[in-house]
Amino acid sequence: MAKICNRIFIILCVLFALVLPFSYSYMNSFGLDVEKKNGRDVIQTFYHTQWPGNGSFRIGFISIYKEDFSNPFKHFDFGAGFFLRPRKPQAKSIWNKIGFWYIDNQGEGIIEQFWIGIPSWLPVLFFGSIPLVWRLKVTKKNEAG
Repeated sequence: MAKICNRIFIILCVLFALVLPFSYSYMNSFGLDVEKKNGRDVIQTFYHTQWPGNGSFRIGFISIYKEDFSNPFKHFDFGAGFFLRPRKPQAKSIWNKIGFWYIDNQGEGIIEQFWIGIPSWLPVLFFGSIPLVWRLKVTKKNEAG
């Protein structure tokens, strides 16, 4: 079981490392798009993992009223966008400039949104360090035993 987890962490590290250079210049996003009927209105909610183009990695959602009714109603579908024009929110603190984000507000045309963001290099460091620590622990155990 430990070897499977170790391989999963290595794969995640490699995937995050591949996206890292593009996280500063392009918006990449994937997730689940959900539509709900609210009377005559339709509310779209996008649950996404995204790299908005400012060097951060964000997880969260945004809910908006659907304005374009030309497409048929779908309860849910998978949504993704890669190498799009970046959407760089304005940094309001030193934490935002470093890459940490906490967005929990409503805006014009937005019903609700919630995002947690961290610098995009942090998942690479996290997922890469776990297999290294595990490997050092196993090596030390083998040398002692």
